[in-house]
Amino acid sequence: MAKLEFFSDSRTALNKETKNHPALAPLLASYDSDDFAGRLGEIAAFCGIIVDGNYTESELDKLCEILFFKLREARMIYIQ
Repeated sequence: MAKLEFFSDSRTALNKETKNHPALAPLLASYDSDDFAGRLGEIAAFCGIIVDGNYTESELDKLCEILFFKLREARMIYIQ
């Protein structure tokens, strides 16, 4: 029987946002799609954020949110 997994909004948003960053794509391609920790570490490094240690599910969700906003900010054009 297949196991259903549900992902938080922040994880889903981060996953969608990574598709807007062509430079990140080859870095993530070296990881299996189910290697969440590896992919998350690569995204964090891309954003200049150092991660180390063990995280709870809620801490991982918060990290995903932070990374989402960092990536989104990186692709925004500021008009003054």
